[in-house]
Amino acid sequence: MIKEVHIIHRDSGVPLVHVDLFDLDDHLNVPSAMFSGALQGIRSFLREANIGDLTKFMTEENKIEVKMEEGVVVAIVADRKEPSDQVVEDIADDLGELFVRQYKGDIKDFDGDIAKFEPFITEVENYIRVIEEEGAETDQEIEVDKSIAGKKAQGTLKSHLKLLFEWVKNRYEPDAEIDKNVLICCPPDKEELSVDILLEGGKRKMNRIDSWLGKRMAKGGIRNIVFVIELGPSHGPAQIRKILEKVLYLGDPDYCDDSEIYPWFPSEIALFGANLNKDSFYDLEDIITTYKGEHIIVPYYAGHIHREHSPHHAFYRCKISGWRWNQNPITIDNVPVQIFP
Repeated sequence: MIKEVHIIHRDSGVPLVHVDLFDLDDHLNVPSAMFSGALQGIRSFLREANIGDLTKFMTEENKIEVKMEEGVVVAIVADRKEPSDQVVEDIADDLGELFVRQYKGDIKDFDGDIAKFEPFITEVENYIRVIEEEGAETDQEIEVDKSIAGKKAQGTLKSHLKLLFEWVKNRYEPDAEIDKNVLICCPPDKEELSVDILLEGGKRKMNRIDSWLGKRMAKGGIRNIVFVIELGPSHGPAQIRKILEKVLYLGDPDYCDDSEIYPWFPSEIALFGANLNKDSFYDLEDIITTYKGEHIIVPYYAGHIHREHSPHHAFYRCKISGWRWNQNPITIDNVPVQIFP
């Protein structure tokens, strides 16, 4: 079991975060300042003796994993027998990376105020809980139950979209499950969104941090879903805005258990139009964000969880792309042309 987590300011030695995960009297009874001082003292001795920096050490009952991150030292105290050394090392890596990602500026300009780091205690507690509960129910069971919720067939498939189908499949996800011409039920008012081609490609490819954060906070964003939507003849910013505003509510954990609501937040929305151009996306900067060269939308419920850090997490990003296609048969000379971004 994981017993304690310490995050210490690297230069000053001040303990920034201390999380005691023990049950009542079953703990080390060591104040965080004392633990920090002892750890920093051992590190200083080892460096001065040219032995090298401390990475881990053991006692009769415990093992301590020490991870150096940018500006901080992360120390994980765990039972000597379990979890495995690799799991403890991974936990130290994850928590260190996440802490630096969220508080990089505060670490660099540290003024002695540790109250600003208190919200991270909840992050640690939730992280450890997810690790301990992992395997209680498989992701596959969750996905199978939810993949059929909140969508239904509509009308007859537009004949010209059959020409686009194979190109879309090969462009985005050759092995994806395909639905054509469906209505997606969107929260909070159960408005319907028309999606011409829907690709469900299984799990998104995410790093370890995003995997556990997504499992805890944004289960609706862990699948690789692509919406392909043909815009009407009078398409423009107003029509695109209306589509994106509906999508912003998808994947919200508060709605995922409602069988009438589609539970997944897409990884991309591809918008097609016969006369689509960059002006079609004019004045949408308040809803479309630029992140690492891509144009994305972030679900409305993400902002209060990680504030400006939300786009860093894969499960909060939905890429927006715009394509012009003249609806003639697709040939080597007539393929959709990406005009946005």
